[in-house]
Amino acid sequence: MPISTTTDFAKQVQSFLCDYLPSQRNYSRNTISSYRDTLRLFVRFLIEEKHLSIARFHMKDFTRELVLEFLKYISLSCRPSTVNNRLSSLKSFATFCQSDCMDELSSLLNVTNIKQLRTECRTVRFLDKETVSQVINLPDISDFKGLRHRVILCTLYDTGARVQELCDITMKDLYLDSKPPRVTLHGKGTKTRTVPITSELSTLLKAYLKRLQGPHALPDSWLVINKSGGKMTRDGVDYIVKKYFRLAFPNSEEQVHPHVFRHSKASHLLASGVPIVYIRDFLGHADLETTMIYAKADTELKSKAINALAPKIVGEGIQTDWNIDGDLMDFLSSV
Repeated sequence: MPISTTTDFAKQVQSFLCDYLPSQRNYSRNTISSYRDTLRLFVRFLIEEKHLSIARFHMKDFTRELVLEFLKYISLSCRPSTVNNRLSSLKSFATFCQSDCMDELSSLLNVTNIKQLRTECRTVRFLDKETVSQVINLPDISDFKGLRHRVILCTLYDTGARVQELCDITMKDLYLDSKPPRVTLHGKGTKTRTVPITSELSTLLKAYLKRLQGPHALPDSWLVINKSGGKMTRDGVDYIVKKYFRLAFPNSEEQVHPHVFRHSKASHLLASGVPIVYIRDFLGHADLETTMIYAKADTELKSKAINALAPKIVGEGIQTDWNIDGDLMDFLSSV
């Protein structure tokens, strides 16, 4: 939605999206798109719900009260976590504007002080090793299409890559003859990391590379390509993951997305005893707190396993009577 750049608000939006986020913060295209979508929704809210002219909307009009109205409006159709993401984008925009809009500093600070909604503790969803193995080994590698699909599924799991990181792998990012074999991933912004891969994936990739011909085998060529020979898209990967999950489990009603392979890899590494700090580096997380969600999931699984054993430990016919200790019950009642 094109907007006029004659107001200070429009100029700040343009500078925020076109200069600050890509050049100063070095954010990825996907991250910038998220900020852009939030501002686009906000502008649409101003026009369609508040009946304001965007050509006359200034920074002095960007108030805490208006932002709260916007959040209340989108909460009618969005989950609390989505509302919080939109709020974070607007707070970042307000923080960015403070240096250029000193006259509105108090109002902008009020926006940045808006509290997020309470949400349920985030838990990650992952697949067990048997399920992953069943899905990634389903493509028939006797033809190139099946081989290409298996490369996509196996690389997605084995490297723990984000979908965009998988799509951005080029031939020169592969080090299949090194010990151990490894792949360089291009993460958010310009961050890169090199991750080890299994010998099985290395063998699969070598077989795949032998089938590639002409320009697709050049160092700058994309590793995973679509059926037309072009760069694979995120939607293309999503389609392939869902296709083989449905084939493997036709009666399942679960909605599986590509990111579940990343969650599964991290959870399997943790269950195998790999230290959490190494998993953080493997996944490319900037903050250890982000990686700790896998530790929480692992703890919950262990707790369920322990509770499942409880009848065997206590005994089938033993029931604990908490009323026996009258003093304890009196104490607990008095607290």
